[in-house]
Amino acid sequence: MIEESLSEKRKRLSELILEKGFDCLDDKELLDYYLCLSTGGTSSKKASENLFDCFKNLDGIMKKEARYLRTVDDVSDLNAVYLALVNDMRCKMYAQRNADIKFLKDIEKRKQYAHNLLYPYGYERIVLIKLSRNMRVLSFELVSKGGVNFSQTSPASFAKILSIDKPDCIIVAHNHPESLCNPSVQDITFTNKLRDLATQFNCTLVDHIIVGQDKEFSFDEMGLITRPLQRNIK
Repeated sequence: MIEESLSEKRKRLSELILEKGFDCLDDKELLDYYLCLSTGGTSSKKASENLFDCFKNLDGIMKKEARYLRTVDDVSDLNAVYLALVNDMRCKMYAQRNADIKFLKDIEKRKQYAHNLLYPYGYERIVLIKLSRNMRVLSFELVSKGGVNFSQTSPASFAKILSIDKPDCIIVAHNHPESLCNPSVQDITFTNKLRDLATQFNCTLVDHIIVGQDKEFSFDEMGLITRPLQRNIK
């Protein structure tokens, strides 16, 4: 059997999609098609199969950083960059869903806001959401990303933001990209240390949201943030 050329494969797949749409492809074929069209190369099918072997499904693949994707057999640097680029756009689209969320008094709104900021990422990220006294969203800031565990984050990272921006209230959020949202003992201990740190800047830690693969966990909802020094939020 004569192996089809890259141009022949692109033409065949394009005609198939134009006639039947993307639903005619399974996930591996879809990824193969994307790699074939975006970066070329005759090994796109092998690259697709190997990516699925390593990361199980499309969601797992799209959440990985380029530096991990490029270590997979038959995945070129260009393949890895294009896949990471797609996920970066996906992350930005998720974050844009927060445009209509103006206040975070409601716990479910907090969970939704944190989910939109963190769920698409395949590595841990810690963000600080800055709020006014009446819980209006002012902005958010990335505190750390990558291999830093939440409980190992330097308090100085938070102190710097609080000293410069001086928000009335804050919500901290981080993700568990490969596990459930349940907090560890270290998460709880560090959260209450952060609460005490915030009071030094005349600021109230309102909540800590953990975004897991399954759902979101609110420390406030579960009564895990004690607030002996909290000011009244009107």
